[in-house]
Amino acid sequence: MTMKKKLIISNTLMLVIPIVLTFVLVLASVLFIISSVLNGKNKGFSETEDFYIITSKKAEIMQENLHKAETKEQKIAYLKSNKDFFDKYRARVITFVNGEEIYRYGHNSPQDKNLMQAVKTLNSDTALTSTDERYLLYSRKADDNENIELYIFSFEDILSFEDAYKTITITVIFIIVFALITILLTNRFLTKFIWSQIDDVLTLLQKGIEQVKKGNLKYRINYQKDDEFKPYFDTFDIAIDHLETNTMVVKYQERSSKELLAAISHDLRSPLTSILAYVDGLIEGIANSPELENKYLQTIKKKALNMQDLTNQLFEFSKFDLNGIPTKFEKIRLDKLIYEIINNNYTKEDLKGLSIKLNLNEAVVFGDKKLFQRIVANIIENCIKYNDNENPELEISVHKRQKDCLLRFSDNGSGIDDEIINNIFEPFVKGDKARKSENLGSGLGLSIVARAVSLMGGKIKAKNKISGGLIIDISVSEVGG
Repeated sequence: MTMKKKLIISNTLMLVIPIVLTFVLVLASVLFIISSVLNGKNKGFSETEDFYIITSKKAEIMQENLHKAETKEQKIAYLKSNKDFFDKYRARVITFVNGEEIYRYGHNSPQDKNLMQAVKTLNSDTALTSTDERYLLYSRKADDNENIELYIFSFEDILSFEDAYKTITITVIFIIVFALITILLTNRFLTKFIWSQIDDVLTLLQKGIEQVKKGNLKYRINYQKDDEFKPYFDTFDIAIDHLETNTMVVKYQERSSKELLAAISHDLRSPLTSILAYVDGLIEGIANSPELENKYLQTIKKKALNMQDLTNQLFEFSKFDLNGIPTKFEKIRLDKLIYEIINNNYTKEDLKGLSIKLNLNEAVVFGDKKLFQRIVANIIENCIKYNDNENPELEISVHKRQKDCLLRFSDNGSGIDDEIINNIFEPFVKGDKARKSENLGSGLGLSIVARAVSLMGGKIKAKNKISGGLIIDISVSEVGG
């Protein structure tokens, strides 16, 4: 379940739970009030006769005890002790002693004054009167010292307004308090539940960051839940993949730079050492004839030219690495371009016995003409230098394929050692023939070819032919002619 759905459910429950519980409580309260109304009938009198019998007996007892009480305070205290009786029958009591009201208890009714006047007109020691809803028993007991009058009122068999009001007020207050507590507890519980889900996610992310911080680039979160957080964790894993790859590339580049520096030092040191040796020979007079002196000078020139070639290729190689090669990409008829490069730039003397065969099929690619010229020139130069066949041949072919165009260079030399063929496009990687050749090679020619191909978005691959020789395949995007 997604976090969005959890939040929707949480917010819904935050409203529904308090409403449902409050509704249940309100329903229970209504039932309680109805029950109280129904049970309230046990607190009144359903018959006038019942009222008279019970209250007259009670009045007689009260008057006797009031006569026994010597002081006003004792009388009031006695009257107060009868509250339970008055409450049970929801009765109201007014007591006069010698015409002075000393005690009043119970709920007043607008009808009470009329009832009191009515019993007075009867001029009797005991009188009973009533209205539709109200009863009154009047009882008087007099002697030489005291005249005690009791007025006992009671409602008919109904629940009083005051009791109903009190019950409803208490119920409403309880419902409000209950609703607030329910909302608070529901909110707290659901908030804690949702936060626990988010906290788990943050903890998982923190763990991943700590692992990366420690340098563990192999660590992946691999988040399995299908929720809103999954894209972020997947992005985190992808970012770590890129970081690991980039770190490996940086380490590889650092190692390559060190190897490049070592290779440059080696390839420059050897001809410099040779040049210094020949110069010393000239200075010390070892070359004691014009012929020998000329030979020394020619050797020095040859070594210097090889060093110049090395530095030129090194400069070009560095421009590729620093993206300093200006390019002009356009649609090119590759078959025509290869034909023009060969026919306009190479004579038999330039090829030094190398026979070039062309097998060119029409193909239109998107690339840079100068880069293709550099590719062809470097591969031809390598073939001239290192093809040890008595009749060296190089076949250049162009073929359209389903999704791209194939530019193939195939020679009839001895090929490349199997242990280095996969690295032949790395800088300063040389085959055994190149290392032993008197014509010093820079070891950068094929590296420059590979970078030119990459700059045009192509791919390059080398493989040995079973029959002998080397094949270099270059594939570039074909856009139609």
